[in-house]
Amino acid sequence: MTTITRPFKPWFSGRGWLLLSEYERIGAVYNFVRDDIAFGYNASDDLPASQVLADGIGQCNTKGTLLMALLRAVGVACRFHGFTIDKALQKGAITGVAYQLAPRSIIHSWVEIWSTGQWIRLEGFILDRRYLQALQSRFAGHQGPFCGYGAATPICNVRRWIGSVKTPSSRKTASTTISGCLTPLTTFTRDMVST
Repeated sequence: MTTITRPFKPWFSGRGWLLLSEYERIGAVYNFVRDDIAFGYNASDDLPASQVLADGIGQCNTKGTLLMALLRAVGVACRFHGFTIDKALQKGAITGVAYQLAPRSIIHSWVEIWSTGQWIRLEGFILDRRYLQALQSRFAGHQGPFCGYGAATPICNVRRWIGSVKTPSSRKTASTTISGCLTPLTTFTRDMVST
């Protein structure tokens, strides 16, 4: 039996996440963090999950903290990974003096879950659908690779959104187009296993 930690106990009532299968719990938590917590920058990266939830915004590090807390609260083992990325990824999302003063390399993180006997990488929870759709509209005519506004895509030719969440028994993938390139909204797939 999973015990809900004190900061989340009142918040969890009525959601029914604990009644779902493990896969459905992962999807419910993932979708909540991705879409109900808007992409944005908190006061700092070292906030507790309860503060990220209260803020209603986050980026990779803070949304990752919340995602891990909620996954653990519903009984899903998870771990944190991080590395540095070039600040160009944030250009447009961070502007002016703040962008100028930001270090060249910034910390990026993602979460892995233990499910179906393997570690599975989750990274697409950072940009909420509303933000991503606005980004797609703004750069609808862009061709080739894209880097900025918190998103990056490789060169590709796929230009439309396809499918829904990829399940272990399905080959469908939740994907979306940014500026003419296909980018996963979720990496909760068997194909994205990291050891």
